[in-house]
Amino acid sequence: MEIKFAKMNPTENMTILVESPLPREKYGETAARLMAYGSLFAEQVGYIEKPTSALSRSRLHMMGGEFCGNATMSMAALIAFDDGVMGGQKTTISLEVSGAEGILCCEVCPCIDEEKAALTTVGMPPVTGIEKRIFQFEGDAFETTAVRTQGITHLLLDTKTDVQKPWRSIAERAIILWNEEMKADALGIMLFKKTETGYTMDPLVYVEGSKSLTWERGCGTGTAAMGAYLAWKNKSPVSVTIEQPGGRIKVDADFSEKSFGKIAIQGKVKLAARGIAYI
Repeated sequence: MEIKFAKMNPTENMTILVESPLPREKYGETAARLMAYGSLFAEQVGYIEKPTSALSRSRLHMMGGEFCGNATMSMAALIAFDDGVMGGQKTTISLEVSGAEGILCCEVCPCIDEEKAALTTVGMPPVTGIEKRIFQFEGDAFETTAVRTQGITHLLLDTKTDVQKPWRSIAERAIILWNEEMKADALGIMLFKKTETGYTMDPLVYVEGSKSLTWERGCGTGTAAMGAYLAWKNKSPVSVTIEQPGGRIKVDADFSEKSFGKIAIQGKVKLAARGIAYI
């Protein structure tokens, strides 16, 4: 089977956007084959669909029906490249995305000095809840902050509390078990710590629909969750850049006493490859 694709690089969270129309029941199986080392080798797959609203340029449906901020930015950047938007010019792209209600607005500004690269900003789906949660695992109790959104839930785990713990091993073995309690369509464990210069984060994401478990090089929704948490904790708006294995993603989060404020993330997106995959 021939699959037309674009491989995008948003903060090294390598994302395949499938341009060939496929039935949704094939999304999970096709994604697994495309992400394999012997194929296109990526962390996630999104499928380009026709929008349901005349106000939207396109629709993005992720492999497990989850929401993904980096994939949304990738989709917006790809449309801007296809529209021929020149370096230094800004354009707004409206998209429908799985796991998010309504239409999301993305601002894309192609880079002047780098071909097929753009600085992209997306307004994120609203946070629906923030709460402290304690999970048990192998005899230990782990205190986390759970940040819920429409398409994914993130557990923020401060690794500075015990630098000797094998945090990555714990997260890998605990995430599916903890999701049995959370009952989320997609669950992330964000291993973070505060440093002298800011925050660092190591993101692990499990998607129930596709049964995929991935250490991501950069996580947009996880970055948004960190921003929401910091605004909630400090009771004030925040603007912070989170250092991740693949680079930096900036988050701006408002604060409101009555509800969780608006959140936007910004990162660099590059078109890495485009063509036909054979699976």
